[in-house]
Amino acid sequence: MNVPSGIRINARLTGEGSEHFDGLRKRVRPSASDLLREHRAAHARKRPDAAALLARSGFIGGFEGPEDLSARCEDCLTDAIERKTALRVQDGDDK
Repeated sequence: MNVPSGIRINARLTGEGSEHFDGLRKRVRPSASDLLREHRAAHARKRPDAAALLARSGFIGGFEGPEDLSARCEDCLTDAIERKTALRVQDGDDK
């Protein structure tokens, strides 16, 4: 399988965006590609670790339930609903 080493992006900047980009290129003198790479590296947001974020917020470990809840979630949910609402079986046409 051939994996491309990169992609090519063509973009047209107009107005203030164009003037700002040209000003940066004249001051720093990198190629447009290098300027975009540097900008992305400087401003790219790091993705937070979801598990760590949930643990810090108290979401993980903040509830009670069986230890195997994730493996048996449908059974546990069905049991909980059955406990809250009586399931009735109706015979015939009792209208």
